[in-house]
Amino acid sequence: MIQGSVVVNGVAGSNSVTLPQGGLVLVGVSQSYTGVPNVMTMPIDSQNNAVFVVGITLAPPMPIIPFQHHTTGQVITFNLLNAQQVAIYYGIPDPDYPSLADYAGVYSSFSIPASTTTITGSVQFPITSVLTGMYVDTTNSFLVITIQTGLGYALNYLALGNGHGRPVSVGNLKIPTQLSFTGTTASNTSATVGLVVFYYEYGVS
Repeated sequence: MIQGSVVVNGVAGSNSVTLPQGGLVLVGVSQSYTGVPNVMTMPIDSQNNAVFVVGITLAPPMPIIPFQHHTTGQVITFNLLNAQQVAIYYGIPDPDYPSLADYAGVYSSFSIPASTTTITGSVQFPITSVLTGMYVDTTNSFLVITIQTGLGYALNYLALGNGHGRPVSVGNLKIPTQLSFTGTTASNTSATVGLVVFYYEYGVS
């Protein structure tokens, strides 16, 4: 149950917000429409961050993203990939709300030059873990992200452009701390943007 919220006109990079009092339970986050892929990261601990997809290329904006996190102080810190207005909600979480750690992830945002159809990249995980989910978005017409899962197998994620990507679960794949990926997309007359988020199981080594 939502009991209140704070709204932040966030900037790209580091942000902070002061809650009405310490000890509140955070129960969700929502965002304004940006028209570009955007993520918000919130620290789980000194090494790991929760990754929330708070900006997509398709209007209207996504509904409230539920989670639960018990705070101790009044100041909440977070980072935004791009400047955006976000709302952070506090209250009494439903019993089935995921924890902040359930959103543990890393991401890569990249520009796709005009007339380019392939991209490569990598992400660095802070711990040795297993991959539990992926999310892909692009301002191009589509983007396919491929990772190698070992034993000659590959995992492909196809996202149609304009926010049609959806977070998907994967089967707890063992991953290296540095994971490389490749991408395939449509040739475009102007530069476009891509985003890939990799979710992992927090605390697994």
